[in-house]
Amino acid sequence: MDEVSTRNGGIGCSGPPSPRISTEVCENIIDMLYSNLARDTFHDIGALHSCALVCRAWRVRSQRMLFYKIQLSDGPSIHRLRAILDAGPHLRGYVHEVTIIGYYLDTTASVFAIFPAVFAGKLPNLRRVDVVHLNEGTATASWYPRTSHPPYWAKPLPHIPLHPRFPTFLSSFTAVSYLTLTYTVFRSFSECARMIGAPPSLETLQCEYVRWLAPGGSHPGADITLPPDWAAAGPNVPLPPFAPKLRELSLWDTALYEAERLI
Repeated sequence: MDEVSTRNGGIGCSGPPSPRISTEVCENIIDMLYSNLARDTFHDIGALHSCALVCRAWRVRSQRMLFYKIQLSDGPSIHRLRAILDAGPHLRGYVHEVTIIGYYLDTTASVFAIFPAVFAGKLPNLRRVDVVHLNEGTATASWYPRTSHPPYWAKPLPHIPLHPRFPTFLSSFTAVSYLTLTYTVFRSFSECARMIGAPPSLETLQCEYVRWLAPGGSHPGADITLPPDWAAAGPNVPLPPFAPKLRELSLWDTALYEAERLI
């Protein structure tokens, strides 16, 4: 069993042997560098990088934890992860959670907008996706470093830009069962609902300050300017399937109108 010394020792040193901590104990401590909160994850990632440099015994466990939960904040982070996974396809199965976080999610450089298209079919064990839009000048953004400037071509928008095929790409993540949205604004309710209903195994949805600019219809297939077809057909017409496996819905700082639409 490999062991790790807690202090330096060498040949010719007098005194009792250096106390040692088993590798299993160290691995258990490394495993504790995990949190559901994006703020904690940001600091945990730095600690895990440091652990990976301590010794060979720590490197494997630290790297496994670094892939278990990944934070993506800009285009370069997306491209780096894609290059790593393309070079080592065996690493794709290590990714279980992804946090998409940043100040530019509501621009044409939005990381969230391109994530499903880039990684569709490449993350078979991805089970949780957290989307956190940081608003400058609020307490939410005080702990996260801001990149110097967005890409020169990035244009600010009043909402997160989603391609019409975004739900199709998102539906390829068949293991995703947990989705959180924080401080996100969508173009319409219908667009938001189509996105929420895309993951086929979604069981838990958490929304904090989620908004949309246009009410739209009240089901995922509705046109944003017209009432839904099933409303005109009568109350006995079955509703289109929407997140059939959803078991838990949590809402914070969401207006009553938005909450009623989601429910």
